[in-house]
Amino acid sequence: MNIYSKVSAAFALLFFAVGAYAVPIEATYSVDANNGDGLLIETSDASPNPFIYNLMLGESQTFGLFNIYTNEGSVNGDDQIARDIFVNFGFLQPDSGTTTVSGETEGRFGGFFTLFAQEGHVSWDGPEIFTYGANSDGQIEVALQDAIFNRGNIFGLNDGENRGATIFATITLLQEATVSDVPEPHMLAMFGLLLVGVGFAAQRRKFMSRM
Repeated sequence: MNIYSKVSAAFALLFFAVGAYAVPIEATYSVDANNGDGLLIETSDASPNPFIYNLMLGESQTFGLFNIYTNEGSVNGDDQIARDIFVNFGFLQPDSGTTTVSGETEGRFGGFFTLFAQEGHVSWDGPEIFTYGANSDGQIEVALQDAIFNRGNIFGLNDGENRGATIFATITLLQEATVSDVPEPHMLAMFGLLLVGVGFAAQRRKFMSRM
């Protein structure tokens, strides 16, 4: 194989590697829950804040995001009215600004004949898709799981954080941004390796020709 064939093969390998690199996904998060009317909601972090995962195209990561609980001792009439809850994500890598996943919390009667248990319930509107990249063609999906928390019996809720629930998040890399949005350090490293390989091949060929 001559030097030109080697360079062509190296370039082909370069572009294949660039197209298959893992995308670092780093984000802060905050929870905005009802603290006035209805079932009073408390939360605490279950994941590092910010969190970071490296995902390949089509890959998902599920993890505990935050804990949800109430310190109320029973479900009263106003607790059964659904109240808004919001989780705000601030994406640092890739930089796509702040986006919100919304849902509702409420107190419910459940169990046999719906009378023998009391519980808190949280449900989410559905997965949100965040776009990123210079052309907004990169897509990250974030989905939050519904949960029941502080379930008690007919006499009241089992209040407190230790009887609460963990809200799990699933992040999925649906679509990578265009090649022009590949991080510059990654590209420089790849080109550096390519040049080293080409230089080594040229020196070896020159050395062999003198023997």
